[in-house]
Parts: sequence; structure tokens; C-alpha cells
Amino acid sequence: MNLKKTTNPVTNFSNQTHLVIFFHGLNKTSSSLKGLEKFIKSQGFSTLNVNYPSKKYTIEELIHTKISNHFNEYKIISFVGFSMGGLIIRAYLSRYKILNLGKVIMIGTPNNGSEVADFFKITSYIEDFSDLQLAN
Repeated sequence: MNLKKTTNPVTNFSNQTHLVIFFHGLNKTSSSLKGLEKFIKSQGFSTLNVNYPSKKYTIEELIHTKISNHFNEYKIISFVGFSMGGLIIRAYLSRYKILNLGKVIMIGTPNNGSEVADFFKITSYIEDFSDLQLAN
């Protein structure tokens, strides 16, 4: 997994002690959250946009990222997850306790399951359709 921490030198010191960690959705990459990350950085927050192969590993396997290496550097750790990214955050937080946890924001996260994910349960089906791009 590719972890890239970026900081924005802004005069608002209180936000510089706040790290916002991003998790993208299924069949996406960290670049899909670049716009949101850019906005959050412009507000003075530090960011960590986690890139991971969403179709290669299960959610249980993906929660073992090394993001905790950054927790002691910041007073507050917040999470933003899009779709499957929210499920990874939820699984991570159910397994690991974060003493300095701030906000958890889930965007379009299928917390009650997903009919589309049920349809594509077999990995080979997902891979067959991995080249499809949805219109924005």
C-alpha cells in the first residue's frame, strides 16, 4: 500500500496538529479523493491519502495498513472514507483503539450491505468489469 503524507504550511497551528486520513472506494485509487484532499489541505490540515488495491485484498486484510505510525505525530486523527473506504475505516476502528480520534466521515458507504457488491461476490466477475468507468 502506498501511504503518502502531505502537510500544508498554514498559519492555523491548531489544524496542523490534525491529520485527516482518506480511504478510497472499490476499484478506485487515492487520486479519486485528490480534490477533497486538496480542499482539506487548503484549510490547514495535514492529510494521508491511502492508496491500496481494493480488489486484491479483503477489508480484514486492508485494515492492517501502517497508518498508526502517524498517530503520535498529531493531536487529532480523523478519517474520511468513500464507499468501501468507509467500511475499511469502520473495520479498522472496531479492531484498533485510537485515543486521539476526531471525526469519522463516511461518504456513500454501504453500511447495510450493497446489492452491487453481492452481485460481484466472485472476484473474477469484478476483474471482468474493472475497466468500466462510471460517468461522473
